[in-house]
Amino acid sequence: VDAWAKEPVALQEDAAHWEHDDRAIFAESLLESFLQSAGGSRCLASVLSLVETLLKSDRWQETRAGLSILEICLASAPCTFSAHVPVAVEAALSFVSHPCGRVQFQAVQ
Repeated sequence: VDAWAKEPVALQEDAAHWEHDDRAIFAESLLESFLQSAGGSRCLASVLSLVETLLKSDRWQETRAGLSILEICLASAPCTFSAHVPVAVEAALSFVSHPCGRVQFQAVQ
């Protein structure tokens, strides 16, 4: 993980940024399917509770994961997630100056 953290950030707008991480691709796909199939309103509370925990973490990997989940929620369940957009944007903006470049990049996604 430390070697990965030191790699330069690549600016890409699609799933290619996960191209070498099968677990990340699977997790992203699973979360998207979960939100779309189970109905955003029924499962969004659980997902946002997880995001809140991740964003409070001192580990940059967990912070980045929480921000990534917010992005997936917006893309997968936009109508249901719309009520949470102001809080999500505020949370993302709070990490723009994070010491880790990967967290900063995820925050502006």
